[in-house]
Amino acid sequence: MSYFGKVMVDAPSAYWRLGETSGTLAADSSPNGRHGTYSGSPALGASGAIDTDADKACQFDGVDDKVTLPALPAIGTTLTLESWFKPQGGGDASQCIIGEADGSPTLLFENTGKLSVFYAAADHLNDTPLAYDTWHHIAVVINAGAGTFYVDGVADGAFASFPSGFAPDRIGDDTAGNTFKGYLDEVALSIGAALSAARISAHYAAAWRGLLGLLPQLRCELGHEDAANERWTDAELARHLLRAADNLSDAWPDERETLLTTTPGSRDISISTLDELVRIEAVEFPIGVWPPEYVQFQTWGATLTLMLDAAPPAAAGVNIFWGRRHRIESRTSTVPIQAEETLLLGAGAYALLEQAQLPINRINVSGAGAEEDFKRQGEERLRQFRQQLRRFGNRARVRTSQLYTPAQPEADQETVSFDP
Repeated sequence: MSYFGKVMVDAPSAYWRLGETSGTLAADSSPNGRHGTYSGSPALGASGAIDTDADKACQFDGVDDKVTLPALPAIGTTLTLESWFKPQGGGDASQCIIGEADGSPTLLFENTGKLSVFYAAADHLNDTPLAYDTWHHIAVVINAGAGTFYVDGVADGAFASFPSGFAPDRIGDDTAGNTFKGYLDEVALSIGAALSAARISAHYAAAWRGLLGLLPQLRCELGHEDAANERWTDAELARHLLRAADNLSDAWPDERETLLTTTPGSRDISISTLDELVRIEAVEFPIGVWPPEYVQFQTWGATLTLMLDAAPPAAAGVNIFWGRRHRIESRTSTVPIQAEETLLLGAGAYALLEQAQLPINRINVSGAGAEEDFKRQGEERLRQFRQQLRRFGNRARVRTSQLYTPAQPEADQETVSFDP
């Protein structure tokens, strides 16, 4: 599920995504229609915080940019505030993220790098300073007056005795010289709801296409989301995801284009710099002509040989179209979005098959017949995984551009084409 979907599942009272690219309306994406108004000419349409969503963000100049909010329902001492923000240096000592015109209560960002929930003429700070020029997911959860800070999905400090009657009416400026400088995105307010640590963590994880986002999806795929009775550790599931990604790479590698240079008088080019090479799809030579011309080639070890009648007499550029193994890091992934469901299918198959092979005394905790059930499910998913991989293979791809033109084409000669 997308980040937007995760937030909406928890029914926010207002959700200002700040993704507008023009105008003065800061739309509320909740069903409640609590739209805000931009003023001060903030820079709309900036790159957003969410890796899994192309929705935009808003840049505040630290001078007079703000969003004025409509009147909100009465807020007691139970609520959740969350947002993504990327602060920039050189701003006010205290900067309003969301709060009231008189500056109290207000969620602030201090020049010490810490968050502050300011009330009763005092700062109540999170524990760890946040880096400038970096997107952070922040949340403040207040339950019956007792508050907890969350930074990037993890609890990071607490405070007590938050007052009743909080009435935020602006984002980015509290009119007290505390104007925010930087980027804000995805501001959500839940009135009367204190989201759990698990829900805050789920929101944060949903923003990323790497392991942070894939692991919860894989647990859902396996029907195993009970944190108190985990059958697989994160490390085990990550290993299965990487194995499935390796299989996917053989059918649909991470597509790359690299410019290499010939050595005068030689047909050979070193391809040692093509890290984690799966295969070379095509070689464009010479470059800079239209339509592009592709030549035949052969590879052996770390050397690519151009199958030319004569070696290039001078150094010349050669475009190499190649595929490398997919990389899945904590927050990023090179796996195409349209292949993620296949990736999860394969990883789930490997997880189930491994579970079926565990010693019988461990299997018994899942009841009689669990071993065969895991095996059956794993084999069926593995069959589907391999079937879907065939859809991604080279033979299934549409090819529209010509690889090379023979010097003397024959009438019955097959044309080979390539779509980089």
